[in-house]
Formats: sequence, structure tokens, C-alpha cells
Amino acid sequence: MTSINNQFVQPRRPLAQSYWRHPQHQQTRRFASISRWQSGSINSTTISLAFGLFIILSISFLGFFYLGQVLNTASQGSDIQQLEERIVELKEKQRQVELEGAQLRSIDNIENRVQDLNLVATGKVTFLSPAVDQVTALAR
Repeated sequence: MTSINNQFVQPRRPLAQSYWRHPQHQQTRRFASISRWQSGSINSTTISLAFGLFIILSISFLGFFYLGQVLNTASQGSDIQQLEERIVELKEKQRQVELEGAQLRSIDNIENRVQDLNLVATGKVTFLSPAVDQVTALAR
């Protein structure tokens, strides 16, 4: 139940026969044959373009690397400044704590606190002098 269709296919003409025979393309044909022969070859223009592209990419990479380092250094600078301010604060606090400790250890403060702590004040304190010639031992 299928119909048979006869198709007539006209073969294509090769490119060299049809295109290059036209008089308008005769001069182009000389350059086309040269470029067809040199297709994919490396010449000075290709090398120059590749080198230029490499230089541009290298400079771009180095520029971004430099900017990263500058930003990192600036960030560390602000961190260092904050830490130095913290050191100054802690040294001031240390000085205040040492001053408070010295005041608490002073004789005047201890004498004032004797009564508050229900301690007995001493009158005269006698110290024992060590005997040079004798050795004393305690027996239990």
C-alpha cells in the first residue's frame, strides 16, 4: 500500500569546478590555494597573538594576586591595631589590680581589718634568735 515515488537527484558539482571558474573569483583562487595549504600552520602572527594573550593573562593574574595580598595585609593591619588596643587595656587593668593588691596588703589596711575579722591585736612581738652553737630537736 505504499506508493513508489521516483526521485531524481542531481549530483552536486565539485567546488573547484563551479566556484573557481567564475572570472570574479580567479584572483581569489590564488590566495585560497595558499591559505588552504597553510591551514593550521603556525606563523609569526599566530605566535604574536599567543604571546600577547599569554602576557595579558599573566599581568591579569599577577594583578589579582597583588590585590588579594594588599587586602589581606590591610585586614591584618586592622587586626593588629585592635590587638594593640586590647594590650593597652589589659596593661591598665593589670596596673589597677596590682595597686589594689598593694593596698590590701598594706599595714594600715591589715590593722583596720583586725577588729572586723575578730582577731586579737598583739602588743609586743619578740623574736627568737637562733643559737649558733646548739642544735635543738623536738621530741614527740
